[in-house]
Amino acid sequence: SITTTKNPRSLKGAKFFETSEINLDELSSSTVIFEGTAKEAVSLFPANINVAALLSLSGIGSEKTRVKIVADPNTDKNTHHIEASGQFGNMSFTIENFPDSA
Repeated sequence: SITTTKNPRSLKGAKFFETSEINLDELSSSTVIFEGTAKEAVSLFPANINVAALLSLSGIGSEKTRVKIVADPNTDKNTHHIEASGQFGNMSFTIENFPDSA
């Protein structure tokens, strides 16, 4: 599974908002805006969720990889928290990066 947290302005223009009633400009705190499979996330957020796409390709596939997207107006970075478990045991790690300003 992966939980990706981004500032709402980084998510604007995603296909997801064509049918969603969520108004990113009105968010004042960290809010889960999507939960589903990596396949769904890539379709609805094609420019925003490439870490989830890569994770699903290198792991158990896009239908089994779970994705949660959080919009947080109080963050200035992208945070990706990844958890995996299997016969090998369990692992959990977090990646933080600054959004591309271009």
